[in-house]
Amino acid sequence: MKINNIAFWGILIFASCGTKNHDIRSINAPSRDIREIQADAFAGDTSAYQELRIIYLDYSPEDFLFWPLMMKNRHNYHPAGEDLANCLVSSMGGSYDTFNDIDPKTQKIIIENLEYAAKGGSQSAKETLFSIKNTKK
Repeated sequence: MKINNIAFWGILIFASCGTKNHDIRSINAPSRDIREIQADAFAGDTSAYQELRIIYLDYSPEDFLFWPLMMKNRHNYHPAGEDLANCLVSSMGGSYDTFNDIDPKTQKIIIENLEYAAKGGSQSAKETLFSIKNTKK
């Protein structure tokens, strides 16, 4: 009887090891249709934009780049300036530690966007600007 129980449980455990859980989702996955979120952000909904910021953490910065550009230019949303600068720095393959390795035209765009965000009250943009200006060649 003991051997039958061990065999039963062994087979059950072995069989369950091969099953896949198809419900696994990223923690950043949207709770609603991404097209709906994008449409809301395009219309200027800052909450939808914040949702997109989280969703796009699973993607490359280039995939997200349109959204802060659009929110900054179309809706004058100051926090998007910092997001835009961060996307550009990440896309250039680095962090702000390697800022001096970025070409001067892109550096200028990054600084302009950080200044835009800083004018909107972003403390982190102010700190990043301070750091950049103190390490600039």
